[in-house]
Amino acid sequence: MVVNIFVLTATGRLEKYKSKIMKAGKESIKIMKKKALKEFKSKNYNHAEWFFGSNVKKIPKWTGYTIGFKLVGEYLKKHHDKKPSQLFAAKSEKFVE
Repeated sequence: MVVNIFVLTATGRLEKYKSKIMKAGKESIKIMKKKALKEFKSKNYNHAEWFFGSNVKKIPKWTGYTIGFKLVGEYLKKHHDKKPSQLFAAKSEKFVE
């Protein structure tokens, strides 16, 4: 998420929370990102499932935050001219290229 990247850039620290998926590693993040992108424009998207977890859908707590952080980080690696502070009002589509 843009705010997490901004905080990291400004303070050198991440937010307190860390999701289980971030701790699980790159492969888990890759799997969940792929799953999330399938639902990206779905009318059945459920914010709570992605951000607070779902045992039924096997989505770990805070997965949405982790995926958002990764998507924004990947975008910034590709667009060196951009700063997190310039992206606060950007549409989510911008990060899913």
